[in-house]
Amino acid sequence: CGKPATGDQDNDYPVQNDDDYQYDDDNSSPHSKAPVEVLKSTVPPVLVRTEYMKQVQPGEDAVLECPVKNLSHTNVVMWKNGTTVIAQSVKTTNNRVSVDNNYTLTIHKTNEWDSQTYTCIIYPQELKVNAKLTVGGNQQSEKQSGTSTTPSPSSGERVSSTYFTFLLSSVMTSLLCANSVRRI
Repeated sequence: CGKPATGDQDNDYPVQNDDDYQYDDDNSSPHSKAPVEVLKSTVPPVLVRTEYMKQVQPGEDAVLECPVKNLSHTNVVMWKNGTTVIAQSVKTTNNRVSVDNNYTLTIHKTNEWDSQTYTCIIYPQELKVNAKLTVGGNQQSEKQSGTSTTPSPSSGERVSSTYFTFLLSSVMTSLLCANSVRRI
């Protein structure tokens, strides 16, 4: 696509030199760089802070914010703690945990076993914010000594890593397709 090459040409094909189309493949046209300039002018997300601590008393709700600026429709925000992934669009059987439209994670009726680090992840940049939650005044417990007797979460309370991988790849594919359609 573009104007015919100069110099040695294959004479098997007729070349039409009298068309009125303006060929702009010399990179001097401001339109030839527009998609790159649009991508560069898009402001990427910025973390307000990368970690913070939150303390609540047992039975209270813990509200953990994902402090980020400049989110766009191309970003995906997810929360994770250990192997459990909680996303805005994913419902778990654990009704104590939710993510709202502002990407704020709420843990209802907390207990001491909720004391751990929760990570907010912004994709596709993979920016991370760690929120360390402490339930109760003193976190010295069996959990710190390594002899925890807490039961493991039931399968209904955990989103498997296989499902998370599928979910993430589906979201990323959708974003890539949306960006491709927008450039056409």
